[in-house]
Amino acid sequence: MEQRMSMAIEETLASERDRRWHRRQPLACHARVIVNDRMSDLTCTVDNLSAGGACIRFAGTVALPREFVLEIRSLSVRADVRLAWSGGTRHGVKFLWPQHRRCGSARAKPNIALADGPLARSV
Repeated sequence: MEQRMSMAIEETLASERDRRWHRRQPLACHARVIVNDRMSDLTCTVDNLSAGGACIRFAGTVALPREFVLEIRSLSVRADVRLAWSGGTRHGVKFLWPQHRRCGSARAKPNIALADGPLARSV
C-alpha cells in the first residue's frame, strides 16, 4: 500500500514538473548569455526551446543573474530572459514579457528580436 502511494506521489510530482504552457522543441545549438550591460558574455548550448523559454547548458557550473540577454545567432534571436530554475550546469529561462518589468498590456509581446537588427521581428 505504501509503495503504491509513493509511486502515485512520484508520478504526480513528475507531472507537475513537466506542466508547461508551450510545447518544447529539442535543440542543440550554440548561444550566448550576455550580462553586465553587454560587458560580459558566456557561451552555452540551448537544449530545448519553446515560445515561453529555453533550457540552456554550460560546460561547467555557472551562477547566473536573475535577468540577462540570451542570444541564439543560428536562429537570429536575441531575447531578454529571466532565470526560472538552476541545476548544476543546466538552467531554465523564461522569455520576459513587458508586463514582467512594468505595468503594460496583457497582449504585449516579449522583447525577442533578430540578433542583427533592433526589433526587426518579434516572436
